[in-house]
Amino acid sequence: MEILNYYIKTLSAAGGKLLPVGVFLLVGYFLFIKLPFYFMVKVNKDNKPKVDATPGVITPPEEKIKLEQNSYQERLARAREEKEKNKQHKSEEPPKKPKPAQTSSAEEIFEIPTGQVLNQKELKKRYFELLKQNHPDKVASLGNDFKVLAEKKTKAINSAYEELKKKAS
Repeated sequence: MEILNYYIKTLSAAGGKLLPVGVFLLVGYFLFIKLPFYFMVKVNKDNKPKVDATPGVITPPEEKIKLEQNSYQERLARAREEKEKNKQHKSEEPPKKPKPAQTSSAEEIFEIPTGQVLNQKELKKRYFELLKQNHPDKVASLGNDFKVLAEKKTKAINSAYEELKKKAS
């Protein structure tokens, strides 16, 4: 009987010391793991795609939904088919000749009225303004076509500046 009392006292003392730690862990688990997960699931249920006032129009783009529905293999097969079609179209069309570049006079590029001559300081100021407006890095994010166009415009500005600089000196 004495041994039994000893075990009861020892276990209750240990339980008394471990109980706050256990409660702390249990409360922490529910507070920081279960509760946020519960809210996340509830929010996701509330954010399902909703139908607009116009019948048949869904809030997310329909193309995105279609892409999600199609399997990877189907998309890969379509991409290969499109690539084949593009190759066939390119081989059927005769090669296009590049259009000759339109050359503008230096005065037109710098928007100087005919007969007016700018001094070096005004010319340099106008040159930097035009470069700031037409620099290829400014339109690089818009795509390669815009970048190529900006490069051509910048080359024309540079050559016009050299021409006008000779006249201004």
